[in-house]
Amino acid sequence: MLAYERQAKILDILLKNDVYTIEQFLKVFPKVSASTIRRDLKFLESENKIILFHGGDVRLKKSSYEDAFATKKIQNMDNKVRLAKYAASLIKNGDVVYLDSSTTVMEMLQFINKEVTLVTNFVNFTPFQEFDYNVIKIGGSITKTSLACFDSLAKEMIKTMNFDIAFVGCGGIDSKYGITFPTIEQAIYERQVKKQSLRYIVLADESKFYNVFSGKAFDIDECEIYTDILPKEVRKRKNIHIIE
Repeated sequence: MLAYERQAKILDILLKNDVYTIEQFLKVFPKVSASTIRRDLKFLESENKIILFHGGDVRLKKSSYEDAFATKKIQNMDNKVRLAKYAASLIKNGDVVYLDSSTTVMEMLQFINKEVTLVTNFVNFTPFQEFDYNVIKIGGSITKTSLACFDSLAKEMIKTMNFDIAFVGCGGIDSKYGITFPTIEQAIYERQVKKQSLRYIVLADESKFYNVFSGKAFDIDECEIYTDILPKEVRKRKNIHIIE
């Protein structure tokens, strides 16, 4: 069994069990040494997917914490750019396009070469200044971590619009817990965006899988998902597409 397959199984076990121990994992992987299991756990901890306690207890990390925009922007950059380039190719002339504030979605701007109207809840106008788009901003209270608006005022503005295609990021994707966001408020807002969109597409690099946040917006099969990696347990899902 390869390391990534073993790590995927570890995460699956933790989804089904509140706490697991290194000793229990050794029984699951009888041909693997304790040092190898510890390396797997240390790696998953470094990826912010588990919590490893002194004494050997392990928990899945379920959090409402969201990394700051500046931090997220530099993570998995090559993969994000590849996803963004493909996503931009799905846009047609004349489309009304919704773009959220996720770092992957913002990378799309450099690849959009059509006459479109862009709608965004990202409060920083700088990325849009170099391009000749018609840009509509969604307003409301600003969330500092994501530099975006998705409160009740933003939701009411979204209700007045219709989109040909919407591109969004997310906090996490999990086969059991679905597509989640850092807050319940944001999850509710995303449901409204989807209602107003002919196509609602989630762009998710590999770091999003197995993450679980407090705000569940959709089951995993409710959205089109484009990613750079397909974990084993979701490979047969027709709504998830890998961009290599």
